[in-house]
Amino acid sequence: MGGTKNITRTNLLCWIITIFLISGVLTAFFIYQKVLDFEEQAEQLKIDFNQYKKGLLASEARNVCKFLDYQYAKQQRPKTVNQPQNRGELEKVQAQALEILKGSKFGVDSAGNISIYDRSGKCLLAPGGKSAQTGQLTKINTSQGETGFNTLLRKTRKLDNGMIFYQVPEDNGKSPLRKLTCWRYFTPWGWLVSASMNVDDVGVALEAAENRLQSNLVVEIIYLLVLALLVTCAALVLSFSISSRIRKELNLLIDYLKETPNTDARLPRDIFVFNEFRFIADSTVNMMKKIQDLIGKLKRMAVHAESANRAKTGFLASISHELRIPMTGVMGMAQILRDTALDPDQKKFVKTILSSGDSLVQVVEEISDFSAIDSGEELVLMPRPFDLPKNAGTVVEYFEEKIDAKKLELNLNIDPETPKYLNGDAARIMQTLNILINNAIMFTDEGRIDVNISCISEADDGKMADIKFEVADTGLGISEGKLKNIFNFANEDVMDKSRKFAGVTLGLAVCKSLVDIMGGNISASSVKGEGSAFTFMLPLEISDAANVRHAESELLDTLDHKVEKLAKTVKVLLAEDDPVNRSVAETFLKRLGCEVDSVMNGKLAVDKFKTKKYDIVFLDCEMPEMDGYAATRAIREIEPGDTRIPIIAMTAYAMQKDKEQSIEAGMDYHISKPVAESTLAQIIAKFVKK
Repeated sequence: MGGTKNITRTNLLCWIITIFLISGVLTAFFIYQKVLDFEEQAEQLKIDFNQYKKGLLASEARNVCKFLDYQYAKQQRPKTVNQPQNRGELEKVQAQALEILKGSKFGVDSAGNISIYDRSGKCLLAPGGKSAQTGQLTKINTSQGETGFNTLLRKTRKLDNGMIFYQVPEDNGKSPLRKLTCWRYFTPWGWLVSASMNVDDVGVALEAAENRLQSNLVVEIIYLLVLALLVTCAALVLSFSISSRIRKELNLLIDYLKETPNTDARLPRDIFVFNEFRFIADSTVNMMKKIQDLIGKLKRMAVHAESANRAKTGFLASISHELRIPMTGVMGMAQILRDTALDPDQKKFVKTILSSGDSLVQVVEEISDFSAIDSGEELVLMPRPFDLPKNAGTVVEYFEEKIDAKKLELNLNIDPETPKYLNGDAARIMQTLNILINNAIMFTDEGRIDVNISCISEADDGKMADIKFEVADTGLGISEGKLKNIFNFANEDVMDKSRKFAGVTLGLAVCKSLVDIMGGNISASSVKGEGSAFTFMLPLEISDAANVRHAESELLDTLDHKVEKLAKTVKVLLAEDDPVNRSVAETFLKRLGCEVDSVMNGKLAVDKFKTKKYDIVFLDCEMPEMDGYAATRAIREIEPGDTRIPIIAMTAYAMQKDKEQSIEAGMDYHISKPVAESTLAQIIAKFVKK
């Protein structure tokens, strides 16, 4: 993957960057310290050099004065009265002293830069032992300004010695020489002794010393750089070595972890240098074993849960199947009884039986739908154009008897702006509305129930609309704690545990599943003691009257109890193992004017089919000796090649997979029990040619 990174490479890169940063910072710090030391040493060098030169000049002047003291003391040795001292003898001694000084050097680095002046400023001895050629020194240019010789003489007399800078003009017009001079006054003879040197010569010597310091600084910096480079290289080599070892152990750890999930292998104790990797390996293996144990436990739990779920689904499907068989007898016989000569009370009793039977049929249908949804079976939607007011009105009319019995008011309110013709699975939409209305009647003892239908929004192109269906009642209401899980059938605390409310949450769970499948949403609101409102919204395609008429012409109306006899006698083969169901179906078919041959299993049906020509065949799917699927395949093999006899599955199995299985076996249609007489009439009219 493009975004993944190698941890060892990243770690090595971090080490290299860190080493370079540390090395660079330390090197820069030490170089900075060396530069500071150089500047401090250069400054101290200037101070020390000047102090040294001044001390040297003072020593030279002091030595000259000591020599003159010696000469003076020698000239002043005691003499006899007959040998008086005279001026000529003094001058002779002075001249001898000057001659001696001309050839003398004072100090280690002295070049004989000694000058001697008398009180008048006359130069008696010039630097280098030369004879006086400069004449009188009347003015001296010092750093404090121009100073006269007499002033200088007074100062040296007073201080007895001193340092002074002055300039000596050159005769060739060059810049004056700058001098550093130490002055001492020799009192016995009144001489002014000076030891001097050129300031520029001092600067040259100082510059040479500074150059030596700079050279030393450069050498030290180079040494630091070389040392830093060596340390950096050593650190890099060490980093590469450690990184390589870490990478090697990581690879060992990775290979180990790849192999160990399915094995119990343990790494030797000395395979890792780093204890952390061994700890990670052992911990990971232990964790993998725990995970494997947990996965095994979860698998066992999943298998158990799946088995329990299959058992529950099978149980619900079995209940649906087992209820449909006796319901066929009850509902069928009640319909047959209704059409006989009955007094008013008897008709009322039969009507009650049919009404209760219809409620039971609805519960069974809800069980079938929930069983299909819970097992993961996808409910197949059958969208078609339909008339919304007509279908909604039919559902509302269906509950008139219940409404009258409880003395309630049931109102259907359709907003005028709502499209009349829509395209959708009308059966599922009306089933949802039917469940909500039935629940509202069950929970409402007085007041009214309002069925409100409106259009929330319509697409700009006029092809789609969001339709809102609301069923509001003035019944008992639902507490807030139970309302949030009202559509969860698994929650046992949603409804009060009483027989009056049995099956309510099952119907609501089916409603939610149906609405979800149709791409909508469902919600509920309620106030305890004031009533409830259940609302679902669906996105539906807008249709027109022509499409609705065409769709209705092909739709089987199972709610129509007015059945006309068929125009001609239809030969029907009926196979049903349950005697009551067989009797009901046979009675319905004969009332329709059909000629019926009924048998109790598929094998007898195949034998009958071989001996007689039939217009249509009704087969139960589960029968002894030969079921309806095998009988269908057998009939398809023996029927004439140019003729396909309609075979209709008439069974208590109502799941979608059961319908698909019937079609795969070669049947043409699948109807679920209980079967109304009108349904049989519509099927015969659809599949039997006139």
